[in-house]
Amino acid sequence: MNCRCVLLLPAHRRPPSVRVAQRALNSMTISADQIRQARKLLGWHRGDVAIRARGITGNTVGKAEGAFPGSPPTPEQLQEIRGVLEAAGIEFTIGTPGVKLRRTGVRMPD
Repeated sequence: MNCRCVLLLPAHRRPPSVRVAQRALNSMTISADQIRQARKLLGWHRGDVAIRARGITGNTVGKAEGAFPGSPPTPEQLQEIRGVLEAAGIEFTIGTPGVKLRRTGVRMPD
């Protein structure tokens, strides 16, 4: 059974190794490039992410992307950014480019 088929199974029916890998993927921090690529897929500016996130400013998104100087965002802020992007239909993946749009349930920007 190839990997794509395994991921289509309900979580409780996936082999343990796949469940562990999926949990690791879901809890991983996101990279600056993934944030930029996700925004590009959605057609969003940094402010679009900030508007939808609690306690996040456009500058915080810029710092997360490495575009602005200053202290980097906290892990909690990165999780908030990730949550906003996932809620908008972004799926984080391993490899390049590291993001893709989900096929269903995609909510486009207002």
